[in-house]
Amino acid sequence: MLMSLRSVVSTLVTCLYLAVFVTARRRSWTTGDVRLVGGHRRYVGTVVVNYRGRWGSVCDDNWGIEEANVVCRQLGYSKAVRASRRSMYGVGRQRMWMRNVKCTGDEEKLSDCPFAGWDRYTRYRCPGRYRSAGVMCSSKPPTTTT
Repeated sequence: MLMSLRSVVSTLVTCLYLAVFVTARRRSWTTGDVRLVGGHRRYVGTVVVNYRGRWGSVCDDNWGIEEANVVCRQLGYSKAVRASRRSMYGVGRQRMWMRNVKCTGDEEKLSDCPFAGWDRYTRYRCPGRYRSAGVMCSSKPPTTTT
């Protein structure tokens, strides 16, 4: 039995939806991946980091432009415009995974920078509700040379 053109198109649209939208939602995050939350644009926000499948904030102690540059490059932006402290874009997550992060600015990932270790007790060592680090990245992607 031959399928009508309408059935074929409907089937193709369904397959395209599943391939694009459902697969995109299933992105598997790994330890050390970062996201920005709470910002008014996709390139602005509080930094959260994944550790063993769970998201947590980064304490703002020692947080500066070097650390922000690493986060922005990790997210695909060329550089950081601003490093923010004191939960400027919101408090992030109750869990705080990283503290005393100190990057040189050349690292590929934030988790490559020296820090005090993945610690579920960081919240107690970084006291105060408003201690999450944040960034404002350049909205332009990095330039590539060919």
